[in-house]
Amino acid sequence: FQVSKIEKAVVSTQSTGKIPDPSVTGGLTVDDLVLVECALNNPYETVEETATIDQEEEYLCAYVYFQVSKIEGEGLGHYSDVAEATMRYPLFKTCVDFVNELNADEANTAEFEVNFFCDMTQEEKSPYSQGNPPGMNPPGSSYDGGASEVNSSTQVTGSFILLISVFFNLAI
Repeated sequence: FQVSKIEKAVVSTQSTGKIPDPSVTGGLTVDDLVLVECALNNPYETVEETATIDQEEEYLCAYVYFQVSKIEGEGLGHYSDVAEATMRYPLFKTCVDFVNELNADEANTAEFEVNFFCDMTQEEKSPYSQGNPPGMNPPGSSYDGGASEVNSSTQVTGSFILLISVFFNLAI
């Protein structure tokens, strides 16, 4: 059952334009891959496996797996055409390299992984940053370089006073 489900996903991947143009894949096409193998084998199941992705064929195979493994309602939906897949493939490759770089840094105690952010632009990732839309990050967050940290205690105190006045129906 699983193989037939994967084969259907692979056929869907080929026919709906989820494979990027060869201009960004070092000339590789779907004909250069064993798509069912790409779809069945999670190339980033472990940190060690992800670290081995360093050849164009491995990136493209990982990208196929990334596409057929998308979870409905999580991250971006399926791509509309080859142009979109072509635009997103370099984002994915950069993300895989970044994940590998973070995992190779012995100063990091966490393990990083490929996830649904890997094919997003910075603008598309922005709404996920602390649950706030662009420009609406809390004082002292990493997004303002700590510039507002000086004012954060004033803002928190002001917010607390406003909350108390609303709760007790007081006029300030």
